[in-house]
Amino acid sequence: MADAVSIPVLAAGGINDARGVKAALALGAQGVYVGTRFLVTAEAPVAPAAKAALLAGSYDQVDLVSHDQRSLMTPGAKQLAARFKETNDGRAIDQIIAQRGGMLPGLRLGQVDDNIISTNTGLDLIKHGGTVAELVEELMEGIK
Repeated sequence: MADAVSIPVLAAGGINDARGVKAALALGAQGVYVGTRFLVTAEAPVAPAAKAALLAGSYDQVDLVSHDQRSLMTPGAKQLAARFKETNDGRAIDQIIAQRGGMLPGLRLGQVDDNIISTNTGLDLIKHGGTVAELVEELMEGIK
């Protein structure tokens, strides 16, 4: 894609370690978007219970709950994922999630059982927390 367009390309989705950053840059991306990996840093305003769930989670515990939202399969997320699979109505699921407070209850307030814990597909690569500075240093390891 980087060769096909004349604007900067950012890589996103599941980038949680230096290998992912290097791979994206090698494929022509001018930058990377890292999201989930920052959720377990010390500075992230994420509840300890949600950080623990992310650190303990794995790819096989993640599923779509709507067309554009993935979650660890908490009991609440399992219900939403099942409904999404039955109806394929992502907009309705997104409305339910919004009515429940979006990602706030699960991620910020730590009510992990009844709500979604948004995550990327590279969850298996997230092994520790640390600070943002440590994470950025780790992600940029070996990149000039």
